[in-house]
Amino acid sequence: MVTNALRRRSFLAAAAGFTLPFTTHSRTIEKNLFLYISSLKQADGNHLAVVIDANGSIQFQANLPDRGHDTAIDPDRRTAVIFARRPGRFALVLDLKKQQQDFAFETAINRHFYGHGFFSSDGRLLFASENDFENDRGVIGIYSVQNKYHRIGEFETKGIGPHQILLKSDKNTIVVANGGIATHPDYPDRKLNLASMQSSISYLDINSGDLIDQVFLPKSLHKLSMRHIAEAVDGAIWFGGQYEGYTKDNVPLVGRHKFYKQIDFLQTETLRSYELKQYIGSVSANKDGIFIATSCPRAGLVLIWDTIKMNLITKRWIPDVCGVAPYKNDFFFSDGFGNLWQENNVVLKTAESKWDNHIRNIYG
Repeated sequence: MVTNALRRRSFLAAAAGFTLPFTTHSRTIEKNLFLYISSLKQADGNHLAVVIDANGSIQFQANLPDRGHDTAIDPDRRTAVIFARRPGRFALVLDLKKQQQDFAFETAINRHFYGHGFFSSDGRLLFASENDFENDRGVIGIYSVQNKYHRIGEFETKGIGPHQILLKSDKNTIVVANGGIATHPDYPDRKLNLASMQSSISYLDINSGDLIDQVFLPKSLHKLSMRHIAEAVDGAIWFGGQYEGYTKDNVPLVGRHKFYKQIDFLQTETLRSYELKQYIGSVSANKDGIFIATSCPRAGLVLIWDTIKMNLITKRWIPDVCGVAPYKNDFFFSDGFGNLWQENNVVLKTAESKWDNHIRNIYG
């Protein structure tokens, strides 16, 4: 019987020795393209990392040993790193210019990825949200790009279950969505601390890991897990969460936060959180940061917000939509039925395939 661990080791060994085959188009990738990357599960159960343009044309793809989650893009737009979904430990490095895989690496043996990360502004370091699962402690793993992504250290996130992390536009501040949910790879489908969970947003100095600011949810919302974040034009951090309480409770799933202030919660007059199935799957700003999109895959809905007026401006019904990325002044979407959407239009259908939760823009 071939185990996931054996498959992963075989994959890493192969990645160190040769380049996996790719399906590519003959044209080279140009910077004027709107270009995206996401993970895809095929009908046969295989997993891929796929680079596509905004018209739905597949540029190239690479095999993954298991399910991928989100992607980090380096500042020069030449390298992409796809992270494993929790509780996976692999990461795949792609050379976007050469359209080929560089290699794969793993996190430390007593850590696993949460599926999100980013590069430093100079491209020398990669940061990844991780679980120190033996100590119920969230950490950010730090990897040296020049040293083949050797893990050189970590920062504490000051919380449990860090999910999405990002680098603010000041290039010095790490923002962490500490989801607050304790998990362990020995029990991958269990949430171990729902009665006492506490979610927070932490701000860390990228050079030292020192805590700059941290905000917690009120006790009445302790079962709301803040998981996905994006920065708006005014520097505010918008978040989307998932609620682990009673399914008929009406709680805010979207909010925003600014340094040293309390959280502002966003709600709609016509949609209650239980109609959104208590779940926000992804959060993204558009190109200029004026609009924020929050996807609700279980409800088949995207909510688009004006970050200046702080109100909901439109709703879009897309079945099982989750991935969101900027497209011009609007958004590009992926769903769990294998479709890619440019604003309101389907530009690619991949029969019997499923896009994973996140899609990341490379250019555009």
